[in-house]
Amino acid sequence: MDPLFIEESFRTPKVDLNPKEGKFVFAGRSLPENPTEFYGDVVKWMEQYAKNPIPNAEFEFRMTYFNTASSKVFFTIFQVIDKLNVSKPGSDNKIVIYANEDDEDLIELFEYYQELLTSNCLELKNF
Repeated sequence: MDPLFIEESFRTPKVDLNPKEGKFVFAGRSLPENPTEFYGDVVKWMEQYAKNPIPNAEFEFRMTYFNTASSKVFFTIFQVIDKLNVSKPGSDNKIVIYANEDDEDLIELFEYYQELLTSNCLELKNF
């Protein structure tokens, strides 16, 4: 599968999805005017990737800021990864969300997502 790379801008994050290198990174700010449009190719890529995934991959979310609309798209991506763990025995894909320890909003959102996902795929780490 071909990698997907989107360069970071002031309003959008770097997206580096490269199964050949085992690198899956979202980093920066996410404030696109239309998150569904911006992340459309990312969600399609993730759905294709889910058909033939790398076992036990780690997806890093190193977001310094994101708006509510972006968080909804992120959750869609999280659901794809969660389904991988549930549908493929032995899969242990991780979503690592980096946050400052005093970022109460992100920690609360993390806990909320954790309750909604079936597998134990979310992990919170300090920046």
